Amino acid sequence: MMKPLALVIGDLSIVRALGRSDIAEAARRLVGVDDDAYTKWRALQHSNAALASPYFSPEFTTAVAAVRDDVRVAVLEEDGAVVGYFPFQAGAAGACHPVGGSLSDHHGVIAGPRTTWSWRELLRAARVGYWRFDHLVASQTPRHVTALVASASPALDLSKGFVAYRNARLQQSRRISDLDRKARKLAREVGPLRFKSYASEPGKILPQLFAWKSAQCRST
Repeated sequence: MMKPLALVIGDLSIVRALGRSDIAEAARRLVGVDDDAYTKWRALQHSNAALASPYFSPEFTTAVAAVRDDVRVAVLEEDGAVVGYFPFQAGAAGACHPVGGSLSDHHGVIAGPRTTWSWRELLRAARVGYWRFDHLVASQTPRHVTALVASASPALDLSKGFVAYRNARLQQSRRISDLDRKARKLAREVGPLRFKSYASEPGKILPQLFAWKSAQCRST
């Protein structure tokens, strides 16, 4: 996929007329953002179906900020009220990037579906020259950009629960049934399988995973 440079161009007066002229900037590291900001962030995310991805959650940005010192959040305000958050990673030479870089598959501003803004003003307020992205929410497409390519982004629709998703996939593809068959085969040959969403001792588990993967690569 082509990765366009998200540099807004055009007549600034026109852009301001189309967007909000009172965007306020409060760029800062997300670590330390208070509970009220978290609550507001989640409320804005839940109000917009296009932002259902966990990449738009405050928890994802917080997790990245815990291991990086370049995470910032620009706060969009209207008449003194917060109407959006723009998380990003500050880069060199005036560039900024989506939080998480290539580990993030969805990019954009966390705001309500009817909120509008000027990308030019937002980037200027955040004190960055341009924003590099490759998975921007379609509804947030900036006006007067150089180039954009529209495409579908893979996602799991779990709005009705995993069981409903699994049943729907069983009717559409053999992938789930093939995985079930392989899981049963693995259980017969190795032993009962179990799933842990969080490993408390990754220092022991990851080396074993790497060893298995290396052995698989050598054998194939």
